[in-house]
Amino acid sequence: MGQVTGQIKQDLNVVIVGGGLAGATLAVDVSKWCSVTIIDQSPLFVQSMASLRACVVPGWMDTVLFDRQKNWPRVTQITGKVIGFDTEKKKIRIEGRESTVSYDYLVLATGSQVAFPGKVPLALQEKGREAIVQAYETCREQVIDASTIVIVGGGPMGVELAGEIIVEHPEKKVVLIQSATKLLSDRVPSQIRVQLQERLSAKGVEILLGQRADISNLYPDGAESATVAGPACLLLDSGREISADLVFNCTGVTPNTTAFEGSLEASQVRNGQIRVNKYLQVVGQCWVFAIGDCNVVRTKKTWVEAQRQAEYLAHLLKSLVKGKSLTRYTVDHKLTLMLSIGRFDGIGIRAGSMMSTDQVRRSKSHDLMSGQVCSRLRIRSPTSSLLATLPPIFRHEKRVLPMRGRTQRSSSMLIHEELESSANGAHRQRASVISGAGSRNHRLRLHRSSTMAGCASERGLATPIAADRVTSLPILANPPLLSSTPVEKTTGTMAGRRQRAQRPPVELKVSRSPPLLSPTALELSPVSLGTTKRAMLKFDSVSP
Repeated sequence: MGQVTGQIKQDLNVVIVGGGLAGATLAVDVSKWCSVTIIDQSPLFVQSMASLRACVVPGWMDTVLFDRQKNWPRVTQITGKVIGFDTEKKKIRIEGRESTVSYDYLVLATGSQVAFPGKVPLALQEKGREAIVQAYETCREQVIDASTIVIVGGGPMGVELAGEIIVEHPEKKVVLIQSATKLLSDRVPSQIRVQLQERLSAKGVEILLGQRADISNLYPDGAESATVAGPACLLLDSGREISADLVFNCTGVTPNTTAFEGSLEASQVRNGQIRVNKYLQVVGQCWVFAIGDCNVVRTKKTWVEAQRQAEYLAHLLKSLVKGKSLTRYTVDHKLTLMLSIGRFDGIGIRAGSMMSTDQVRRSKSHDLMSGQVCSRLRIRSPTSSLLATLPPIFRHEKRVLPMRGRTQRSSSMLIHEELESSANGAHRQRASVISGAGSRNHRLRLHRSSTMAGCASERGLATPIAADRVTSLPILANPPLLSSTPVEKTTGTMAGRRQRAQRPPVELKVSRSPPLLSPTALELSPVSLGTTKRAMLKFDSVSP
Protein backbone atom coordinates (compact mmCIF):
# COMPACT_ATOMS: atom_id res chain seq x y z
CA MET A 1 0.00 0.00 0.00
CA GLY A 2 3.06 2.27 0.30
CA GLN A 3 3.16 2.86 -3.44
CA VAL A 4 -0.39 4.22 -3.34
CA THR A 5 0.37 6.77 -0.64
CA GLY A 6 3.40 8.03 -2.54
CA GLN A 7 1.39 10.03 -5.07
CA ILE A 8 -1.53 12.16 -3.93
CA LYS A 9 -3.76 13.88 -6.47
CA GLN A 10 -6.16 16.62 -5.51
CA ASP A 11 -8.32 16.12 -8.63
CA LEU A 12 -9.18 12.49 -8.03
CA ASN A 13 -11.00 10.42 -10.64
CA VAL A 14 -12.60 7.28 -9.19
CA VAL A 15 -14.19 4.72 -11.52
CA ILE A 16 -16.51 2.10 -10.02
CA VAL A 17 -17.35 -1.03 -12.02
CA GLY A 18 -20.74 -2.20 -10.78
CA GLY A 19 -23.62 -0.09 -9.56
CA GLY A 20 -25.15 -2.32 -6.92
CA LEU A 21 -25.48 -1.50 -3.22
CA ALA A 22 -21.74 -1.43 -2.49
CA GLY A 23 -20.86 0.55 -5.61
CA ALA A 24 -23.76 2.98 -5.16
CA THR A 25 -22.90 3.64 -1.51
CA LEU A 26 -19.28 4.38 -2.39
CA ALA A 27 -20.30 6.62 -5.30
CA VAL A 28 -22.67 8.69 -3.17
CA ASP A 29 -20.06 9.19 -0.44
CA VAL A 30 -17.10 9.94 -2.70
CA SER A 31 -19.00 12.21 -5.11
CA LYS A 32 -19.01 14.92 -2.42
CA TRP A 33 -15.32 15.69 -2.98
CA CYS A 34 -14.11 14.07 -6.22
CA SER A 35 -15.14 12.94 -9.70
CA VAL A 36 -16.94 9.58 -9.77
CA THR A 37 -17.98 7.36 -12.67
CA ILE A 38 -20.11 4.21 -12.47
CA ILE A 39 -19.83 1.65 -15.27
CA ASP A 40 -22.65 -0.86 -15.33
CA GLN A 41 -24.54 -2.88 -17.91
CA SER A 42 -27.80 -1.23 -16.84
CA PRO A 43 -28.58 2.41 -16.02
CA LEU A 44 -30.91 1.22 -13.27
CA PHE A 45 -30.18 0.68 -9.59
CA VAL A 46 -32.02 -2.37 -8.21
CA GLN A 47 -32.51 -3.01 -4.49
CA SER A 48 -32.12 -6.76 -4.77
CA MET A 49 -32.90 -7.48 -1.12
CA ALA A 50 -36.40 -6.01 -1.55
CA SER A 51 -37.24 -7.48 -4.95
CA LEU A 52 -38.78 -10.70 -3.62
CA ARG A 53 -41.92 -8.88 -2.48
CA ALA A 54 -42.65 -7.99 -6.10
CA CYS A 55 -43.67 -11.64 -6.52
CA VAL A 56 -46.73 -11.07 -4.32
CA VAL A 57 -47.39 -7.31 -4.24
CA PRO A 58 -48.41 -5.54 -7.47
CA GLY A 59 -46.34 -2.50 -8.37
CA TRP A 60 -43.64 -3.26 -5.80
CA MET A 61 -40.80 -2.94 -8.33
CA ASP A 62 -41.46 0.80 -8.44
CA THR A 63 -40.05 0.97 -4.90
CA VAL A 64 -36.80 -0.91 -5.67
CA LEU A 65 -35.97 0.18 -9.22
CA PHE A 66 -34.40 3.61 -9.79
CA ASP A 67 -32.51 5.50 -12.48
CA ARG A 68 -28.98 6.31 -11.29
CA GLN A 69 -28.48 9.45 -13.35
CA LYS A 70 -31.71 11.05 -12.12
CA ASN A 71 -31.00 10.35 -8.47
CA TRP A 72 -27.25 11.00 -8.48
CA PRO A 73 -26.59 13.86 -10.95
CA ARG A 74 -23.04 14.32 -9.64
CA VAL A 75 -22.14 10.74 -10.58
CA THR A 76 -21.29 10.03 -14.22
CA GLN A 77 -23.09 6.97 -15.56
CA ILE A 78 -21.64 4.85 -18.38
CA THR A 79 -23.84 2.02 -19.59
CA GLY A 80 -21.87 -0.82 -21.09
CA LYS A 81 -20.05 -4.09 -20.48
CA VAL A 82 -16.45 -3.98 -19.29
CA ILE A 83 -14.36 -6.39 -21.35
CA GLY A 84 -10.99 -5.69 -19.71
CA PHE A 85 -8.63 -3.05 -18.39
CA ASP A 86 -4.98 -2.15 -18.46
CA THR A 87 -3.78 -1.62 -14.89
CA GLU A 88 -0.45 -0.11 -15.99
CA LYS A 89 -1.96 2.57 -18.24
CA LYS A 90 -5.08 2.86 -16.04
CA LYS A 91 -7.45 2.34 -18.95
CA ILE A 92 -10.79 0.48 -19.07
CA ARG A 93 -12.16 -1.09 -22.24
CA ILE A 94 -15.92 -1.17 -22.78
CA GLU A 95 -17.71 -3.35 -25.32
CA GLY A 96 -18.89 -1.39 -28.37
CA ARG A 97 -16.92 1.72 -27.42
CA GLU A 98 -13.77 2.77 -29.24
CA SER A 99 -12.40 5.12 -26.60
CA THR A 100 -11.23 3.86 -23.23
CA VAL A 101 -12.07 5.23 -19.80
CA SER A 102 -9.23 6.56 -17.64
CA TYR A 103 -9.08 6.35 -13.88
CA ASP A 104 -6.90 7.27 -10.93
CA TYR A 105 -8.42 4.59 -8.72
CA LEU A 106 -10.48 1.65 -9.91
CA VAL A 107 -13.00 0.00 -7.62
CA LEU A 108 -14.55 -3.36 -8.50
CA ALA A 109 -18.02 -3.75 -7.01
CA THR A 110 -19.53 -6.24 -9.45
CA GLY A 111 -21.47 -8.09 -6.77
CA SER A 112 -22.93 -11.57 -7.15
CA GLN A 113 -25.72 -13.29 -9.00
CA VAL A 114 -28.49 -15.60 -7.83
CA ALA A 115 -31.45 -17.02 -9.68
CA PHE A 116 -34.49 -14.91 -10.47
CA PRO A 117 -36.43 -13.52 -8.57
CA GLY A 118 -33.74 -13.07 -5.91
CA LYS A 119 -31.85 -10.75 -8.23
CA VAL A 120 -32.57 -9.34 -11.65
CA PRO A 121 -30.46 -11.27 -14.21
CA LEU A 122 -27.91 -9.20 -16.10
CA ALA A 123 -29.49 -10.17 -19.40
CA LEU A 124 -32.83 -8.86 -18.16
CA GLN A 125 -31.30 -5.61 -16.86
CA GLU A 126 -29.97 -4.82 -20.30
CA LYS A 127 -33.51 -4.92 -21.71
CA GLY A 128 -34.61 -1.97 -19.56
CA ARG A 129 -37.10 -1.04 -16.89
CA GLU A 130 -40.27 -2.22 -18.61
CA ALA A 131 -38.87 -5.70 -19.18
CA ILE A 132 -37.88 -6.02 -15.50
CA VAL A 133 -41.27 -4.86 -14.25
CA GLN A 134 -43.06 -7.20 -16.65
CA ALA A 135 -40.95 -10.18 -15.56
CA TYR A 136 -41.90 -9.70 -11.90
CA GLU A 137 -45.53 -9.03 -12.78
CA THR A 138 -45.61 -12.31 -14.71
CA CYS A 139 -44.10 -14.06 -11.69
CA ARG A 140 -46.77 -12.56 -9.43
CA GLU A 141 -49.52 -13.82 -11.74
CA GLN A 142 -47.93 -17.28 -11.71
CA VAL A 143 -48.00 -17.28 -7.92
CA ILE A 144 -51.68 -16.37 -7.96
CA ASP A 145 -52.55 -19.15 -10.42
CA ALA A 146 -50.49 -21.84 -8.68
CA SER A 147 -51.88 -24.12 -5.99
CA THR A 148 -48.63 -25.88 -5.02
CA ILE A 149 -45.39 -23.87 -4.98
CA VAL A 150 -42.02 -25.55 -4.45
CA ILE A 151 -38.95 -23.55 -3.38
CA VAL A 152 -35.61 -25.32 -3.74
CA GLY A 153 -32.99 -23.94 -1.37
CA GLY A 154 -33.24 -23.07 2.32
CA GLY A 155 -30.92 -20.07 2.38
CA PRO A 156 -31.96 -16.47 3.11
CA MET A 157 -33.57 -16.07 -0.31
CA GLY A 158 -35.55 -19.29 -0.04
CA VAL A 159 -36.91 -18.72 3.45
CA GLU A 160 -37.86 -15.08 2.76
CA LEU A 161 -39.61 -16.01 -0.48
CA ALA A 162 -41.52 -18.75 1.34
CA GLY A 163 -42.53 -16.24 4.02
CA GLU A 164 -43.70 -13.67 1.46
CA ILE A 165 -45.88 -16.18 -0.38
CA ILE A 166 -47.43 -17.91 2.64
CA VAL A 167 -48.30 -14.61 4.34
CA GLU A 168 -49.95 -13.04 1.30
CA HIS A 169 -51.48 -16.34 0.09
CA PRO A 170 -52.10 -18.54 3.15
CA GLU A 171 -54.42 -20.81 1.15
CA LYS A 172 -51.56 -22.10 -1.04
CA LYS A 173 -49.35 -25.08 -0.38
CA VAL A 174 -45.72 -23.96 -0.10
CA VAL A 175 -42.95 -26.59 0.07
CA LEU A 176 -39.39 -25.59 1.01
CA ILE A 177 -36.66 -28.12 0.19
CA GLN A 178 -33.25 -27.89 1.87
CA SER A 179 -30.39 -30.33 1.31
CA ALA A 180 -28.86 -29.61 4.75
CA THR A 181 -30.34 -30.79 8.02
CA LYS A 182 -31.23 -27.20 9.03
CA LEU A 183 -32.20 -24.00 7.30
CA LEU A 184 -29.52 -21.40 6.49
CA SER A 185 -25.78 -22.02 6.79
CA ASP A 186 -23.73 -23.30 9.71
CA ARG A 187 -22.38 -19.78 10.34
CA VAL A 188 -25.82 -18.71 11.57
CA PRO A 189 -26.54 -19.46 15.26
CA SER A 190 -28.59 -22.60 15.81
CA GLN A 191 -31.19 -20.65 17.80
CA ILE A 192 -32.12 -18.59 14.75
CA ARG A 193 -32.23 -21.61 12.47
CA VAL A 194 -34.55 -23.51 14.79
CA GLN A 195 -36.87 -20.56 15.45
CA LEU A 196 -37.07 -19.78 11.75
CA GLN A 197 -38.13 -23.33 10.98
CA GLU A 198 -40.76 -23.26 13.73
CA ARG A 199 -42.28 -19.98 12.54
CA LEU A 200 -42.44 -20.99 8.90
CA SER A 201 -44.02 -24.32 9.85
CA ALA A 202 -46.56 -22.55 12.05
CA LYS A 203 -47.61 -20.40 9.09
CA GLY A 204 -48.18 -23.47 6.93
CA VAL A 205 -44.90 -23.95 5.04
CA GLU A 206 -43.93 -27.60 4.56
CA ILE A 207 -40.18 -27.88 5.16
CA LEU A 208 -38.23 -30.88 3.86
CA LEU A 209 -34.73 -31.03 5.38
CA GLY A 210 -31.86 -33.28 4.38
CA GLN A 211 -33.30 -33.91 0.91
CA ARG A 212 -31.97 -32.89 -2.46
CA ALA A 213 -34.13 -32.21 -5.52
CA ASP A 214 -32.93 -32.64 -9.09
CA ILE A 215 -33.96 -29.50 -10.99
CA SER A 216 -31.38 -29.56 -13.78
CA ASN A 217 -34.00 -30.66 -16.32
CA LEU A 218 -36.24 -27.73 -15.34
CA TYR A 219 -33.63 -25.05 -16.09
CA PRO A 220 -32.05 -25.81 -19.47
CA ASP A 221 -30.80 -22.23 -19.85
CA GLY A 222 -28.99 -22.09 -16.51
CA ALA A 223 -29.60 -20.37 -13.16
CA GLU A 224 -30.68 -17.07 -14.72
CA SER A 225 -33.81 -18.61 -16.22
CA ALA A 226 -37.21 -17.45 -15.10
CA THR A 227 -39.26 -19.50 -12.69
CA VAL A 228 -40.74 -22.75 -13.97
CA ALA A 229 -44.51 -22.75 -14.36
CA GLY A 230 -45.85 -26.29 -14.01
CA PRO A 231 -47.14 -28.74 -13.90
CA ALA A 232 -43.71 -30.06 -12.97
CA CYS A 233 -42.55 -33.13 -11.08
CA LEU A 234 -39.52 -33.02 -8.79
CA LEU A 235 -37.75 -36.20 -7.76
CA LEU A 236 -36.03 -36.14 -4.38
CA ASP A 237 -33.02 -38.28 -3.55
CA SER A 238 -35.21 -40.07 -1.00
CA GLY A 239 -37.39 -41.33 -3.85
CA ARG A 240 -40.35 -39.06 -3.14
CA GLU A 241 -41.98 -37.24 -6.04
CA ILE A 242 -43.50 -33.79 -5.61
CA SER A 243 -45.88 -32.28 -8.14
CA ALA A 244 -45.74 -28.50 -8.38
CA ASP A 245 -47.52 -25.76 -10.28
CA LEU A 246 -44.59 -23.39 -9.78
CA VAL A 247 -40.90 -23.97 -8.92
CA PHE A 248 -38.40 -21.40 -7.64
CA ASN A 249 -34.68 -22.12 -7.76
CA CYS A 250 -33.07 -20.40 -4.75
CA THR A 251 -29.76 -22.25 -4.67
CA GLY A 252 -26.26 -20.95 -5.12
CA VAL A 253 -24.59 -17.54 -5.15
CA THR A 254 -22.13 -16.82 -7.97
CA PRO A 255 -19.82 -13.78 -8.05
CA ASN A 256 -19.97 -11.65 -11.19
CA THR A 257 -16.50 -11.99 -12.69
CA THR A 258 -16.99 -11.17 -16.39
CA ALA A 259 -15.70 -7.61 -15.93
CA PHE A 260 -12.20 -8.67 -14.84
CA GLU A 261 -11.76 -12.07 -16.48
CA GLY A 262 -8.39 -12.14 -18.21
CA SER A 263 -7.20 -8.99 -16.43
CA LEU A 264 -6.82 -10.12 -12.82
CA GLU A 265 -6.38 -13.88 -13.11
CA ALA A 266 -3.39 -13.83 -10.77
CA SER A 267 -5.50 -12.25 -8.04
CA GLN A 268 -8.53 -14.54 -8.36
CA VAL A 269 -9.37 -17.65 -6.38
CA ARG A 270 -11.10 -20.76 -7.67
CA ASN A 271 -14.68 -19.43 -7.54
CA GLY A 272 -13.68 -16.20 -9.28
CA GLN A 273 -13.56 -13.88 -6.28
CA ILE A 274 -10.67 -11.44 -5.93
CA ARG A 275 -8.07 -11.62 -3.18
CA VAL A 276 -7.58 -8.33 -1.34
CA ASN A 277 -5.22 -7.14 1.38
CA LYS A 278 -5.96 -5.43 4.68
CA TYR A 279 -6.90 -2.20 2.83
CA LEU A 280 -9.33 -3.94 0.42
CA GLN A 281 -6.72 -3.40 -2.29
CA VAL A 282 -6.50 -6.11 -4.95
CA VAL A 283 -3.42 -8.22 -4.28
CA GLY A 284 -0.65 -7.28 -6.72
CA GLN A 285 -2.32 -4.05 -7.87
CA CYS A 286 -1.59 -0.51 -6.64
CA TRP A 287 -4.61 1.38 -7.91
CA VAL A 288 -7.36 -1.23 -7.86
CA PHE A 289 -9.72 -2.08 -4.99
CA ALA A 290 -12.54 -4.60 -4.63
CA ILE A 291 -15.55 -4.39 -2.31
CA GLY A 292 -18.70 -6.36 -1.71
CA ASP A 293 -19.49 -9.89 -2.85
CA CYS A 294 -16.69 -10.01 -5.45
CA ASN A 295 -13.81 -10.03 -2.93
CA VAL A 296 -12.53 -12.72 -0.60
CA VAL A 297 -13.01 -11.03 2.78
CA ARG A 298 -13.72 -13.82 5.24
CA THR A 299 -17.16 -12.83 6.45
CA LYS A 300 -20.79 -13.51 5.63
CA LYS A 301 -21.77 -11.67 2.46
CA THR A 302 -24.66 -9.49 3.60
CA TRP A 303 -25.83 -6.00 2.65
CA VAL A 304 -24.49 -4.75 5.99
CA GLU A 305 -21.00 -5.99 5.18
CA ALA A 306 -21.13 -4.55 1.64
CA GLN A 307 -22.14 -1.18 3.02
CA ARG A 308 -19.40 -1.26 5.68
CA GLN A 309 -16.75 -1.96 3.05
CA ALA A 310 -18.01 0.87 0.83
CA GLU A 311 -17.98 3.35 3.72
CA TYR A 312 -14.49 2.23 4.75
CA LEU A 313 -13.10 2.63 1.24
CA ALA A 314 -14.64 6.11 0.90
CA HIS A 315 -12.83 7.11 4.10
CA LEU A 316 -9.61 5.46 2.88
CA LEU A 317 -9.61 7.34 -0.43
CA LYS A 318 -10.22 10.61 1.37
CA SER A 319 -7.29 9.86 3.67
CA LEU A 320 -5.11 9.27 0.61
CA VAL A 321 -6.04 12.67 -0.80
CA LYS A 322 -5.29 14.45 2.48
CA GLY A 323 -2.09 12.51 3.09
CA LYS A 324 -3.30 11.05 6.37
CA SER A 325 -2.30 7.69 7.81
CA LEU A 326 -4.35 4.72 6.69
CA THR A 327 -6.30 2.34 8.90
CA ARG A 328 -6.84 -1.32 8.18
CA TYR A 329 -10.23 -2.76 7.41
CA THR A 330 -11.48 -4.80 10.34
CA VAL A 331 -14.10 -7.46 9.85
CA ASP A 332 -16.99 -7.35 12.28
CA HIS A 333 -17.20 -10.98 13.37
CA LYS A 334 -20.40 -10.28 15.32
CA LEU A 335 -23.06 -11.42 12.91
CA THR A 336 -25.85 -9.07 11.82
CA LEU A 337 -28.59 -10.81 9.89
CA MET A 338 -32.31 -10.08 9.57
CA LEU A 339 -34.79 -12.36 7.84
CA SER A 340 -38.35 -11.28 7.15
CA ILE A 341 -41.30 -13.65 7.20
CA GLY A 342 -43.80 -11.59 5.31
CA ARG A 343 -44.65 -7.98 6.09
CA PHE A 344 -45.16 -8.27 9.86
CA ASP A 345 -42.89 -11.02 11.14
CA GLY A 346 -39.23 -11.86 11.12
CA ILE A 347 -36.23 -13.05 13.05
CA GLY A 348 -32.77 -11.60 13.30
CA ILE A 349 -29.52 -11.01 15.11
CA ARG A 350 -27.65 -7.71 15.40
CA ALA A 351 -24.00 -7.56 16.44
CA GLY A 352 -24.32 -11.02 17.94
CA SER A 353 -27.45 -10.26 19.99
CA MET A 354 -30.88 -11.64 19.22
CA MET A 355 -33.45 -9.13 18.00
CA SER A 356 -37.10 -9.14 18.97
CA THR A 357 -39.81 -9.69 16.38
CA ASP A 358 -40.84 -6.04 16.63
CA GLN A 359 -37.29 -4.85 15.99
CA VAL A 360 -37.00 -6.99 12.88
CA ARG A 361 -40.44 -5.93 11.69
CA ARG A 362 -39.68 -2.23 12.03
CA SER A 363 -36.14 -2.51 10.65
CA LYS A 364 -36.80 -4.78 7.70
CA SER A 365 -40.03 -6.71 7.33
CA HIS A 366 -42.47 -3.86 6.68
CA ASP A 367 -40.62 -2.64 3.57
CA LEU A 368 -37.60 -5.00 3.23
CA MET A 369 -35.37 -2.06 4.15
CA SER A 370 -36.30 -0.18 1.00
CA GLY A 371 -36.82 3.01 2.98
CA GLN A 372 -33.49 2.79 4.79
CA VAL A 373 -31.53 2.10 1.62
CA CYS A 374 -33.24 4.96 -0.21
CA SER A 375 -32.47 7.30 2.68
CA ARG A 376 -28.83 6.22 2.75
CA LEU A 377 -28.45 6.67 -1.01
CA ARG A 378 -30.50 9.88 -1.17
CA ILE A 379 -33.23 8.35 -3.31
CA ARG A 380 -36.81 9.52 -3.08
CA SER A 381 -38.80 6.32 -2.69
CA PRO A 382 -42.54 5.81 -3.28
CA THR A 383 -42.61 3.03 -0.68
CA SER A 384 -44.95 4.89 1.69
CA SER A 385 -47.68 5.46 -0.88
CA LEU A 386 -47.51 1.86 -2.07
CA LEU A 387 -47.66 0.39 1.43
CA ALA A 388 -50.75 2.49 2.12
CA THR A 389 -52.67 0.37 -0.40
CA LEU A 390 -52.02 -2.88 1.46
CA PRO A 391 -54.42 -4.23 4.09
CA PRO A 392 -53.45 -3.87 7.76
CA ILE A 393 -52.64 -6.78 10.03
CA PHE A 394 -53.11 -6.79 13.81
CA ARG A 395 -50.76 -8.41 16.25
CA HIS A 396 -50.55 -8.48 20.06
CA GLU A 397 -47.62 -7.24 22.06
CA LYS A 398 -46.26 -9.46 24.83
CA ARG A 399 -46.40 -6.70 27.45
CA VAL A 400 -49.14 -6.90 30.07
CA LEU A 401 -49.80 -3.82 32.20
CA PRO A 402 -51.89 -4.04 35.40
CA MET A 403 -54.43 -1.26 35.96
CA ARG A 404 -54.17 -0.42 39.62
CA GLY A 405 -57.17 0.43 41.73
CA ARG A 406 -60.14 -1.75 42.56
CA THR A 407 -63.83 -1.26 43.21
CA GLN A 408 -66.42 -3.38 44.96
CA ARG A 409 -67.58 -4.76 41.63
CA SER A 410 -64.27 -5.47 39.81
CA SER A 411 -60.77 -6.75 40.27
CA SER A 412 -57.70 -5.09 38.83
CA MET A 413 -57.78 -5.03 35.06
CA LEU A 414 -55.09 -6.44 32.84
CA ILE A 415 -54.31 -4.32 29.81
CA HIS A 416 -52.76 -5.82 26.69
CA GLU A 417 -51.09 -3.34 24.41
CA GLU A 418 -51.53 -4.01 20.74
CA LEU A 419 -49.86 -2.36 17.79
CA GLU A 420 -51.94 -2.17 14.68
CA SER A 421 -49.43 -2.22 11.86
CA SER A 422 -51.10 -0.31 9.10
CA ALA A 423 -49.86 -0.88 5.59
CA ASN A 424 -47.93 2.38 5.36
CA GLY A 425 -45.66 1.41 8.24
CA ALA A 426 -47.34 3.60 10.86
CA HIS A 427 -48.85 2.18 14.03
CA ARG A 428 -51.90 2.87 16.15
CA GLN A 429 -51.87 2.19 19.84
CA ARG A 430 -54.62 -0.06 21.18
CA ALA A 431 -55.41 -1.25 24.69
CA SER A 432 -57.76 -4.14 25.41
CA VAL A 433 -59.18 -4.95 28.85
CA ILE A 434 -58.85 -8.68 29.27
CA SER A 435 -60.62 -9.10 32.61
CA GLY A 436 -62.52 -6.97 35.07
CA ALA A 437 -64.66 -3.87 34.68
CA GLY A 438 -63.57 -0.25 34.82
CA SER A 439 -63.54 1.77 38.02
CA ARG A 440 -63.48 5.53 38.47
CA ASN A 441 -60.48 7.74 37.80
CA HIS A 442 -58.31 4.99 36.36
CA ARG A 443 -55.27 6.28 34.54
CA LEU A 444 -54.02 4.33 31.57
CA ARG A 445 -50.56 5.30 30.35
CA LEU A 446 -49.92 4.60 26.70
CA HIS A 447 -46.22 4.37 25.92
CA ARG A 448 -45.50 5.17 22.30
CA SER A 449 -42.52 3.60 20.58
CA SER A 450 -40.01 5.60 18.62
CA THR A 451 -41.48 4.11 15.46
CA MET A 452 -44.85 5.65 16.26
CA ALA A 453 -43.31 9.00 17.18
CA GLY A 454 -41.04 9.05 14.18
CA CYS A 455 -41.83 10.98 11.07
CA ALA A 456 -39.54 9.73 8.34
CA SER A 457 -40.80 9.18 4.84
CA GLU A 458 -37.52 7.52 3.96
CA ARG A 459 -38.38 4.72 6.37
CA GLY A 460 -41.77 4.22 4.88
CA LEU A 461 -43.60 5.86 7.76
CA ALA A 462 -46.56 8.15 7.37
CA THR A 463 -46.36 11.73 8.60
CA PRO A 464 -47.95 12.00 12.09
CA ILE A 465 -50.73 14.46 12.83
CA ALA A 466 -50.07 17.01 15.55
CA ALA A 467 -52.32 16.80 18.60
CA ASP A 468 -53.25 20.46 18.49
CA ARG A 469 -54.90 19.87 15.12
CA VAL A 470 -57.20 17.20 16.54
CA THR A 471 -60.50 18.34 18.03
CA SER A 472 -62.18 15.06 18.90
CA LEU A 473 -61.01 11.48 19.20
CA PRO A 474 -63.47 8.55 19.33
CA ILE A 475 -62.83 5.92 21.97
CA LEU A 476 -64.86 2.72 21.75
CA ALA A 477 -65.50 0.76 24.92
CA ASN A 478 -67.23 -2.62 25.18
CA PRO A 479 -67.05 -3.59 28.88
CA PRO A 480 -68.76 -6.65 30.33
CA LEU A 481 -71.96 -4.89 31.42
CA LEU A 482 -75.37 -6.29 32.29
CA SER A 483 -77.21 -3.60 30.40
CA SER A 484 -77.90 -4.07 26.68
CA THR A 485 -78.45 -0.37 25.91
CA PRO A 486 -75.56 1.52 24.32
CA VAL A 487 -74.54 4.62 26.23
CA GLU A 488 -72.47 7.51 24.81
CA LYS A 489 -70.99 10.28 26.89
CA THR A 490 -68.03 12.65 26.86
CA THR A 491 -66.09 11.81 29.97
CA GLY A 492 -62.43 12.69 29.84
CA THR A 493 -59.59 14.83 28.62
CA MET A 494 -56.23 14.05 27.17
CA ALA A 495 -53.12 16.17 26.90
CA GLY A 496 -49.42 15.56 26.39
CA ARG A 497 -47.66 15.44 29.72
CA ARG A 498 -44.88 17.78 28.56
CA GLN A 499 -47.11 20.16 26.63
CA ARG A 500 -50.18 20.26 28.84
CA ALA A 501 -49.92 24.00 29.39
CA GLN A 502 -49.38 24.89 25.74
CA ARG A 503 -52.06 22.76 24.11
CA PRO A 504 -55.78 22.76 24.79
CA PRO A 505 -57.30 19.51 26.09
CA VAL A 506 -58.73 17.12 23.52
CA GLU A 507 -62.28 15.93 24.08
CA LEU A 508 -62.79 12.18 24.14
CA LYS A 509 -66.02 10.46 23.23
CA VAL A 510 -66.65 7.15 24.97
CA SER A 511 -69.13 4.71 23.47
CA ARG A 512 -70.17 1.82 25.68
CA SER A 513 -71.80 -1.18 24.17
CA PRO A 514 -72.38 -4.75 25.48
CA PRO A 515 -72.58 -7.84 25.13
CA LEU A 516 -71.70 -9.25 28.50
CA LEU A 517 -68.46 -11.12 27.84
CA SER A 518 -66.99 -8.89 25.14
CA PRO A 519 -63.65 -7.28 26.07
CA THR A 520 -63.26 -3.56 26.47
CA ALA A 521 -61.28 -1.86 23.69
CA LEU A 522 -59.87 1.62 23.83
CA GLU A 523 -58.69 2.80 20.44
CA LEU A 524 -56.83 6.04 19.81
CA SER A 525 -57.08 7.58 16.39
CA PRO A 526 -55.38 9.21 14.46
CA VAL A 527 -52.02 7.47 14.30
CA SER A 528 -49.82 9.89 16.18
CA LEU A 529 -50.37 12.45 18.90
CA GLY A 530 -47.68 15.00 18.19
CA THR A 531 -44.20 14.66 19.60
CA THR A 532 -44.92 13.64 23.18
CA LYS A 533 -43.60 10.32 24.32
CA ARG A 534 -46.54 9.60 26.64
CA ALA A 535 -50.19 10.41 26.69
CA MET A 536 -52.57 10.17 29.64
CA LEU A 537 -56.21 9.14 29.64
CA LYS A 538 -58.27 10.20 32.64
CA PHE A 539 -61.79 8.89 33.04
CA ASP A 540 -63.93 11.04 35.30
CA SER A 541 -66.95 8.77 35.12
CA VAL A 542 -67.26 5.24 33.81
CA SER A 543 -70.29 3.98 35.66
CA PRO A 544 -72.88 2.19 33.45
